[in-house]
This record gives sequence, C-alpha cells and structure tokens, in this order.
Amino acid sequence: MMEKTDEDCETLANAGPNTPDSKNGAVLFADVSGSTPLYEEMGNQQAANIIGAFQEHLKAIVARHGGTFVKSAGDDLLCWFALPNDAHLAAYEMIQATGEGGLKVHAGLESGTFVCLDNDIFGDCVNAAARLCALSNPRELLVGEAAFKNLALASKRYYVSISPFRLKGRREASRVYSLQIVGDGDRTQILDQDHTENAAPKAVIDYQGRHWEISESEPLSVGRLPENALQVLVQTVSRQHATIRLANGLVEFEDHSSSGSLVVSQSGEQLAVLRRTVVLSGAGTIALGVKSDDPHAPRLFYEIGSP
Repeated sequence: MMEKTDEDCETLANAGPNTPDSKNGAVLFADVSGSTPLYEEMGNQQAANIIGAFQEHLKAIVARHGGTFVKSAGDDLLCWFALPNDAHLAAYEMIQATGEGGLKVHAGLESGTFVCLDNDIFGDCVNAAARLCALSNPRELLVGEAAFKNLALASKRYYVSISPFRLKGRREASRVYSLQIVGDGDRTQILDQDHTENAAPKAVIDYQGRHWEISESEPLSVGRLPENALQVLVQTVSRQHATIRLANGLVEFEDHSSSGSLVVSQSGEQLAVLRRTVVLSGAGTIALGVKSDDPHAPRLFYEIGSP
C-alpha cells in the first residue's frame, strides 16, 4: 500500500518527535464499496491490484483539488483540505467515479480543528467525517453542518438537508446534508426539501411473510434469541445480530454480529456490513450471517417510502 505523508507533518517531525500541530480545515473520509465480491470473483492478487489502482485514482483527485492525503487503511482513504469547498469538489468527483469491477465510493466530510501528529490526524471533525462516511450509501456524500456552512453557494445547491442528526460521540444533534449520484452518474438526485426535513420515512421489513413497521419508539431487534422482535433461527445468524431503527429521519441498519450482513439495494448495489451502521433507502434485501451473496442465507426484505 503506497503512503504519502503530509508535508506539514514532515516539517513538524523534523522539529521534534511526537509534537502535535493544530490545524483548521475540512476532513474527508472516503471508502470504496464493492471490493468483497471482487476478491471472490477475481482472487486476492488481481482484486488487490484493481482496488489499489482505483485508490491511486482517488489520491490523484485529492491532489488535483489541493488536498493532503493522510493515510489509507484497507478500502478507505483519509485526507484534509484547507477549504471545505475544495473538499466538496474532490468528493463530488470521487463519488461519480466507477472503478473496474463496479467499485464505487461513499464519503463523509466535516470541518473544524484537528491535530496533525505522526503522519495522522485526530479530532472531533475527523471522527465525524468517519462516522458520516460509515452512514453513507454507495455514491453518496454526507456533509456535516460546519462544513456545509462554508461551501460555495453553487455547491450547496446539489445537497438535500436531512433532519437534525446526533452523531456518535457528540452531545448535540446537528443537521446533515446529502449529495447522492443516481442512475449512470450523469445527474444528481435532488429530493424535495420540505418532505425530507419534516416527514419521517415509512420503513417496512418483511421476513417469511411477516411484516414489521419501524417507528422511532419501536426499533426492530433481529437475531437467534427469542427475545428479539424478529427471531431468525439460523445458526449463521448471531444471537443479537442487528437492530433496525428510525432516528432523525433516517432508517439505520446496525450490525452487531460476528458474521456480518450483506445489504443489496433494488438496483443491485451490494454493501457488506460488519459491526457498523448503514442507512437504508429505497428497497432491497439484507442477507444475514454473510458478507457476500449467498442464495441460502436468510433474507430480510426492506422498503423505505413516504409516510
């Protein structure tokens, strides 16, 4: 894995070891989705080469928009920019890109003060960007309130506002903004803002002919144990496998398991989920106990619609 260090961090390292440097800027956390089936279809070496080449393409986008690449771990990429709008332009280009084998990008962006230390960055806005990335869908960019306020007016028009959302680790709820590429990537999905801000979506889960409707007061617990609202008696499913909840205008699927889950959208997008949270939208299936497509895995059907 190639690594490019932050020039400011290099200068700081020459001045003395382990000396933190405080900065103010925009932090972008991007992740590549679609790598799991690639490894299965092409084998480790070929898949790693394809993913590595795609990541190099993403790094070039960062550099082209004046950003600083910090590090890459697995399929993700962490970088920062002096100006939030430069980060937006880079992220917008990233989520429009499609790599070989159907690789796609989802990302999170937030701005604020952070610390540069030992070729890494730390701070609340770094954690927020990572959390927003984890919540985003393939080809979606989620932007925190602080970063959005400093975007150019021409950039803001691409976003839809989501109801106030409390990110993990933060005490106060803040508004989150979504930019999502749909179809073949040549247009941006713009939702009706009044509907998005004021009305909670309707979420219905179906399993073996039974239906559950999710509400903010009644999240749906899924697992092998009988105390789960939705019990799945399959050995590959964990005792407390997952929770589906409606919170802050979003429908979240949180995987607690050791075996993982596979979320497949109606358009065929696949997202492997293991001990993290993703946002559900539209319609699709959730295969429990697997991280890749398995026709024998138990499947939940979900549909997210208007109230």
